[in-house]
Amino acid sequence: MYLSNPAAYDAMPATVSYDSLKQGVMDPGYVLVRNPNDETAMEAARRYFTTIEPPQGTHIPDVMMDLHWGLGYYLVNPETQDPAKIPYQNNCIRRRWHSLHFPVCLSLHQ
Repeated sequence: MYLSNPAAYDAMPATVSYDSLKQGVMDPGYVLVRNPNDETAMEAARRYFTTIEPPQGTHIPDVMMDLHWGLGYYLVNPETQDPAKIPYQNNCIRRRWHSLHFPVCLSLHQ
């Protein structure tokens, strides 16, 4: 994707820090704000940070971090349910856009 338009990717904001998100999620004292259908969210988030390779590079645009998170979360927790209680069909990745921003929400609630 980067090679399709390097200038566009380089111009995108990169404010989400993978390392700081991982540190927060892996902290045993971290308290998750409870939401509907999130019974497995913390376990899945920890599995994401311990089993999925982190994004590579020094400038990872926020949109790419969101995609990495969303796809990675589904890889470690394929039976997840949408916090908005929207049913899934055929286990497809059909999350609403806001639910891809879990890492961003984590950084806001620390």
